[in-house]
Amino acid sequence: MILRRNSWALIVFFLIVVPALCGDWPNSGGNAGRSGMSPETGPVTEDLLWSGGMTSLIAWQPVIEGSRVFMVRQPAWPGDPDDSFVVAMDLEDGGGGWTIEIPYNSGDWITWVAGVKNGIIYASRAGNGASVSAKLFALEAADGSQIWESDDLIDAGPYDGVVFAPDGDPVIGSFTDIWRIDSADGSTMWHNTRVCSVSGTCGGAIFEDAYYVVDAVYGGHVIRRFDLETGQWLYDSPVMEGFLVQNTPLVGPDGTIYFNRVQNNATVDYFYAFSDNRVEFTQKWRVPAAWGTASEFGIGPDGSVYMVMPGPVLARLHPDDGSVVDSYALGQFNASRMAVDAAGNVFFSNSGFADGHFTVFSPELNVLWDTTVTNINIGGPAIGQNGTLVLCGIGTDVRTYRDDGPTPTPTSETPSVTPTATESVPSVTPTPTDFVPPTETALPTETPYSPSATPAPTETPVQPTNTPVKTWTPSPTPGTRPPSTATSCPTWTLKPTEPPVELGVRIDMPVHVMPGDLFYITGYLDNPGDVLTDIPVFFILDVYGSYWFWDSWVYFEPPNGEIDYGVMDVPNGTMRIEVIPELTWPDTGVGSASGLILWGAMVNPEFTDILGRYAMHTWGYG
Repeated sequence: MILRRNSWALIVFFLIVVPALCGDWPNSGGNAGRSGMSPETGPVTEDLLWSGGMTSLIAWQPVIEGSRVFMVRQPAWPGDPDDSFVVAMDLEDGGGGWTIEIPYNSGDWITWVAGVKNGIIYASRAGNGASVSAKLFALEAADGSQIWESDDLIDAGPYDGVVFAPDGDPVIGSFTDIWRIDSADGSTMWHNTRVCSVSGTCGGAIFEDAYYVVDAVYGGHVIRRFDLETGQWLYDSPVMEGFLVQNTPLVGPDGTIYFNRVQNNATVDYFYAFSDNRVEFTQKWRVPAAWGTASEFGIGPDGSVYMVMPGPVLARLHPDDGSVVDSYALGQFNASRMAVDAAGNVFFSNSGFADGHFTVFSPELNVLWDTTVTNINIGGPAIGQNGTLVLCGIGTDVRTYRDDGPTPTPTSETPSVTPTATESVPSVTPTPTDFVPPTETALPTETPYSPSATPAPTETPVQPTNTPVKTWTPSPTPGTRPPSTATSCPTWTLKPTEPPVELGVRIDMPVHVMPGDLFYITGYLDNPGDVLTDIPVFFILDVYGSYWFWDSWVYFEPPNGEIDYGVMDVPNGTMRIEVIPELTWPDTGVGSASGLILWGAMVNPEFTDILGRYAMHTWGYG
C-alpha cells in the first residue's frame, strides 16, 4: 500500500537517504567515482566572478562544499611550518574565509587537502611519493578548527587523492596501503595492503559497496575490487599488459570501471573499460590512449566517455564500444584534468606548467572558450554551486567564473579530427507538470576499435615482469557576475548488470530518452534473507535539488511538505516494482534536461537506517 506522510522524522531521514549533491566538488575527480560529473551547469562564457588569493608556488586541487571553496596555498618550499596553508574562501566573492596551518613535525611534507564532506575538511602533511607518513587531520569547514587527528599515520599525497564512502568516511589509497578512516573520530575502520605501480598516484574510486584500485601484478596491472564495508579483497580484472602506470581509476554512473593504463609506449598504452557483475570483471573494450600521469577524466550525463587519444586528441567515446563520437586535436598537453557539467559541457585542463591552458568545450567538443592558466598543475577544474567554476594557478592566481548568458557559438580554432554536425537546443528545467516520470535496450555486441590517430612515442618493449617503484593576502578582484543551455544528446542507453541477490534496491531505466522512445522505470527490491515486513520503500525524483515522491509523485515543498512512500512486505529473493509502466516518451519540442536523478531505498520500520544499498540513477531527456 502507499501511504502519505507529513513528518519531520521522515523528512530528516530523507535528507540522509538522498544526500545533497548539487554544488559540491568534494575531492579530486569530483565525486566518489572520480568520474568528473557535476550536477551543476558550469560557465559557457568567460565571465569572471572574482579573482585573487594567497600566493602559492604550486597549484593544488580546490574542493568545494556549499558556499565555500577550500585549497592549499604554498608560499614556500617544503621543510618549514609556514610552507603551506589550508585556505577557505567564499564562493560568491572570495571573502569571508579563513587560513590555518595544520601541525608540523620535522620531516613533514607540504600540506594537502584530501577533500571536504559533511562540513569536515580533511588535510595531511603526508605524501612525497609515500616517503612521508603523517596524521590525517579533520577540520571544521566553518572556521578551520581541529576536530580530530587520525589514530594511524597515512602516506598518501595530493596526486593519490581521497574518495568518500556514503557516510562521509574518507577512503585513502596509497602505495602499499588502503585505509578507511571513521569520519566521526579518526579511528581506522579497516586497513588492507596492496601493491600500486608507482608511488604517489595510487588513489581509488568507489561505486556502491566496492572500492576499486589498480595494482601491479606479473605481466601488467589489474583493477582490484575491495569490499567498501570490510576492506576485504574480493577479485581482480583480467591483466592489462604493461610495466609502469601513474593514474587512478574512475567509475561511471552505470558501474563501468575505466582506467588509462599508459607508460609512453604505444604498444601497451590503452584506455580500458570493464564491467563488474559482482562476481568477476569483463573487459568491454579498449582504445589507444595518450600518455599522461595523475590524470582525471570525465563521463557525460548521456554516458559519453571523455579521454585523450594519441595525437594528442581529446575524444568523446561511445560507452557501449569505445567508438569515437567526436574529437578535437589538442595543442600542448601534459595530462588531463576534467569536469563535465549537467549539460554535457567539458571543462578541460592540460595540467601544464609554463604552457598551462584551460578550455571549455560543448558536448560535441567544439570550443566555447579558453584561457591561459600558467602552472595550473592539478589546480582545477572544480565546479560548485550555481555552476561556479574554480581554477587555481601560481602566485595569487585563484579564479572563479560563472555566467547566466546564452550559449555562445562554438569555435574550432584547432580543427576537429572527426567533425560532426550538431545543433544546440535550449535547456528546459522540468516543473511538476512537465515531468512524465522513464526502456532500455541491450548493449550491442562489442567490436574492437582501432582509430587512425598519430601513435604515441615508442620505447623498448616491456618485460613480462612488473615491480613497483617509488620514485593573506590580496583581496579578491571582482569580475562580472553573471543555468546554461543544454545540447542534444545521443540516445543510447546502458543496461545494468544483474548482480546476485544482496539486500538493497536497484533501478532499471534509460540513461537518456528522446521523443518517441520507449520509457519505463523498474525497481528491484533484493532480499537474500527471511521475509521483511512493513518495510518503507522510497523512489524519489531529484530535479536539480527539488524532489518528487513516488507513487503519487507528490512534490515536496520545504519545510513541511508532504512526501509519499510505500510500505510493503519484501519476500526472500527479488521483488519487482513497476515504478513507471512502459510508455512512449512524448514530444517535448526543444525542451531537454540532463543530470536528473532517481533515488531508491528501503528503510527499517523505525526510520533509523537504510536497509542494504540504496540506488541512484542519473538520466536525462530531449
